[in-house]
Amino acid sequence: MILVIDASVIIKWLFQDPEREADTERATALMAAVARGDHPVLQPPHWLISICATGVAEPPRRPLTPLHVSLIPFMV
Repeated sequence: MILVIDASVIIKWLFQDPEREADTERATALMAAVARGDHPVLQPPHWLISICATGVAEPPRRPLTPLHVSLIPFMV
């Protein structure tokens, strides 16, 4: 199954903050499945703009982990 991952799910991956973002655990499990190659990902052209706009408005409270950074090529 090919996944199209909404910007809100990607924000949950990046923020890793269940107090701010509901269903962070579910989003993290999906991130792990994508990293393992369980599901191919197809993203629309505007996904990165959505993530950047959210990151500017609500920056994460914690630094990104190497796993988060390693997933960026899967999204392009």
